Amino acid sequence: MEVIVEKPVKPMKPGLAGMIFGAILIIVGALFIVFQRSALEAVLMVFGVLVLLFGLVQTYLNASRINTVGLLIGLVMVVIGIALIACPNLFSGAMMLVLAIVLIVTGAMSVIGFSMEQGPSRWLSLFVGVILVVVGIYAAMNLNSTADIVMIVIGVAMLLSGLIGLASSYTVYRF
Repeated sequence: MEVIVEKPVKPMKPGLAGMIFGAILIIVGALFIVFQRSALEAVLMVFGVLVLLFGLVQTYLNASRINTVGLLIGLVMVVIGIALIACPNLFSGAMMLVLAIVLIVTGAMSVIGFSMEQGPSRWLSLFVGVILVVVGIYAAMNLNSTADIVMIVIGVAMLLSGLIGLASSYTVYRF
């Protein structure tokens, strides 16, 4: 009889994982800020690969069970995944148009809410609503620059999140 003695795996020091994740967020955020269009295309292509893989698995699992709906969903996902990989620009424009519509609708709802609110906050609701409608209309008319601005905002958010994560992890894990 052979006895196998396994060495216990040393857990990562507290805060080290947070520091690594924070550094990754800082790097990716900086890349999003510098390479807006390329970063958006890369994100869409990675998403396309994931959708393609999930669609292939869905198709494989449902083909053996003769599940027509599941098979159809899997095939549609394969097509969408391939399209995302092949034509990310087509989808980025569509995403920005959806964002513009969401901004316009949200702004319009805020303006409508202005008439129903009481007190000083109603003026803030009107102001924010008008700003959102104007930004939404601008975004709908300039889809390319909107995509760049969105990627910069996401990059800044990732950068700040990484810095905060790095700083808070540093307080836990000191050299």
